[in-house]
Amino acid sequence: MVLITNNLPSGYHRDFQLLKENSIAAVEDVKDLLDIFNYAIQQIIVKEIDLNDDKYKHLFTVDSINNLVVEGLSFREAYQIIGKQVQDGTYKPDASKQHTHIGSLGNLCLEDIRAKFPH
Repeated sequence: MVLITNNLPSGYHRDFQLLKENSIAAVEDVKDLLDIFNYAIQQIIVKEIDLNDDKYKHLFTVDSINNLVVEGLSFREAYQIIGKQVQDGTYKPDASKQHTHIGSLGNLCLEDIRAKFPH
């Protein structure tokens, strides 16, 4: 509200009245959205998945592209190579890479997340 009302002379009370209604409505809308978000988050169920299942094999294309880039190819070339393999049906995923960054499959930090929720 400070930015909206900045530099207005003090005699323009009607302007403040018009802004107030819209500001209050916006805050109420945000509160409603947060209630919906809170409800939705509580409904999430995390299921165990088998990354060896064929439907997940394309998840590893990013790692394959990164491996080619590390070997010296440009990203464009690596992307084209892996993309062609996917289109041809010859792509073979390599699930052996161990990820350790926060939020990765190897380091989900679930205990840290659980600690932030009330019990």
